[in-house]
Amino acid sequence: MAQVPIFYELLRYIGTGYMSYIGYKIMVSRSEIELKEEQLPRFRHGFLMQWLNPKAWIACLSGVSAFGSNTSYSMLLVFVCIYFLICYLSLASWALLGSKLQFLMKVKNGIKVFNLVMGGSLIIVAIFLLFSNY
Repeated sequence: MAQVPIFYELLRYIGTGYMSYIGYKIMVSRSEIELKEEQLPRFRHGFLMQWLNPKAWIACLSGVSAFGSNTSYSMLLVFVCIYFLICYLSLASWALLGSKLQFLMKVKNGIKVFNLVMGGSLIIVAIFLLFSNY
């Protein structure tokens, strides 16, 4: 960070602005959801979608590149297996949380409140990261 400090400062502010913008868009998004039975996603859709997730690929590539050429293949295999397990445990956690929060679709203004909380949380985290000393 000492080599190009202005770039990192600029990147911090741009990132905070972008995260805040996304949070705002979540907060003001429509709260009406209409799903027909044939449109409901199935388990296999979520399972396969993980393989198309760009965030997961970037995180995985970052982790694998941390091993470099000095590490044995057995250590890399251990990392890949642990990462695979953690990814699907995380997905299962999100699915469980989603199933527990589906009552919000039936409560008046439930989705609106959920969107406000999630968008507001994202903005708060963005501002916290801007001012945190890391």
